[in-house]
Amino acid sequence: MFDVTSTDIKKLGILPNNKEWELELPHPTNNEKVSIIGVNSWGQALRLNIDWKPQSSNTSSIGVSFHFEDGKGGIYEMNEQNLVPYDKHKREYKAPGISLEVLNPFRRLRIKFRGYLTKSGSNEVVFVKMRLLWIAISNVFDFECDHNKDFIECDLKNNSKFKSMDEIKFENRFEQMGQMKGTFQVDHQNEEKLFLWGNKSKKKAENVLTSGGKGSSLASLNHLSAKLKNSIDIRIPKGIVVTCSAYKLFVKHNKQIDSCIQKLKSAVGKPDILQKECSNVVNAIKSSQLPVEIKNNIRSQLDILYANNDFNGQSFAVRSSAAGEDSEEMSAAGQMTTYLGVRGLDEIYDAVLKCWSSQFDFIAVEYKRGYGQDVDSMMAVVIQEMVDCDSAGVLFTCDPVSGDETEIIITGNYGIGESVVSAMSEPDTIRVALNITDNSFNSRTVKGIKSISIGSKAKAIKMNTSGSGTVEVDTNDANSCCISNENALKLTNIALEIQKFFGSVRDIEWGIKDDQIVILQSRPVTNLDTGFTEFELMHEIDVGMPSEKEYLSKANVGEVIPGCTSSLNLTYNFKQWMPLMIYDLHICLPNGNLYMTGMRGHL
Repeated sequence: MFDVTSTDIKKLGILPNNKEWELELPHPTNNEKVSIIGVNSWGQALRLNIDWKPQSSNTSSIGVSFHFEDGKGGIYEMNEQNLVPYDKHKREYKAPGISLEVLNPFRRLRIKFRGYLTKSGSNEVVFVKMRLLWIAISNVFDFECDHNKDFIECDLKNNSKFKSMDEIKFENRFEQMGQMKGTFQVDHQNEEKLFLWGNKSKKKAENVLTSGGKGSSLASLNHLSAKLKNSIDIRIPKGIVVTCSAYKLFVKHNKQIDSCIQKLKSAVGKPDILQKECSNVVNAIKSSQLPVEIKNNIRSQLDILYANNDFNGQSFAVRSSAAGEDSEEMSAAGQMTTYLGVRGLDEIYDAVLKCWSSQFDFIAVEYKRGYGQDVDSMMAVVIQEMVDCDSAGVLFTCDPVSGDETEIIITGNYGIGESVVSAMSEPDTIRVALNITDNSFNSRTVKGIKSISIGSKAKAIKMNTSGSGTVEVDTNDANSCCISNENALKLTNIALEIQKFFGSVRDIEWGIKDDQIVILQSRPVTNLDTGFTEFELMHEIDVGMPSEKEYLSKANVGEVIPGCTSSLNLTYNFKQWMPLMIYDLHICLPNGNLYMTGMRGHL
């Protein structure tokens, strides 16, 4: 895998190569067992076991065993099995509340936990947050090929049962020593630092994938749909998607737009011309026309949804769906334009163009650059039937700041949800308490409404019944809650099912029309577990220390070396400068006393 004579930085091992990524990341078809253990001399310990069993190309069964000792007598544990969505682009083993992220294969990992552990001895469920960096302090030992077979054969030759090395089967496992450093917090108490030393082990099994991705995905969706249909009356508005392929076709058919986009890419990092190039791209797209092929496809798909051209009198919401948007890392909320109350094919075509152009607005480009996204992201557009809701709003299945999942938070106002999303009016806030007995999403139930806070709700937004777009109206009943207690509890149960299906805490847009609940959109809660803590940022390029008795110090050379020296720097400097250093010779006597000889000079 490595070649020390090469000039390629990947073959030298300075940067990870493709094979290392393949071996360290979750395998899409193979069973795997991953174990990480860490301890220290002051009574703290951590053990994480992951049992990974892919079920399809986009789902996997994952068993997680988590054990943590805080050094103060507290022992916290979790043992769970979940069926979770699998995304090969995420570079992590992920289950509800916990993630093992590969930052740099066989060099640096990241353990993230935000969830509930059972306290040993009392069965009390406590909320725990933990962020740890795992840093390698040894080479990888491969049990299949790093054994000395000649030595083993020599050692076993006197065993009467041993015949030949062909009978010996080596375990398909990697093992490596490492240091963990980070922070933890129990039940919202003060955050504490954590330093552990131990090993990481990964064992692979044979290919066990038994079903195709489409079959598994459809089975999961049908299961969720049937379950909700039997218990709760729920509506999901009709809609179609203008795909990323349509966007690529549009750019391909418009050489002028492609040229403007290339100029914009060249202007990135040049503030004096970037804003002008953004405006050029936006104007070029808005003034163009959709290719006939795309228009015909939009028309045919709407004909399928609405027989006899019934869609001409229907209002639609036309919104962007760019790559990376509404993900756990970035939401792009407010960065790209949504068009409400769109009627007729001509308005739909125009709104699609405006959605595509909105990703090139100066603010949107700067936002994407801040998250490392390509300024010309592949963008789909969602055309979804609008519902003239009696009330609508946003629901979080956890506290969006702390991540605590003991409450579901519902915010709402009369009319459609735009007044809540845009913060135009102070909404009502309903907090619903949950029964949580463990970290799994499968066992959570509704305890009851905890509190209701009535917002001012001075204004609301309704659909324009006499034409396109929306209208702003005064609310008639601002002193009452916009959603009944019964519907709030129904909405909470639906949210728990959606959370269970996606395997992550959710940000859900909802509406109610004639007492029927409408789910408009569901996305992960942004930046809850993806952002780096202050400790992680301070220590992101640290080297691992081999033991807890070793320290890096700048000592009396602080003015010369502004920061702690690395192990490589220490090794080099000791070899270069040790012969010139003045020393005192000490001898440790058998009785334990330290005796200085009085010798003083140069080595």
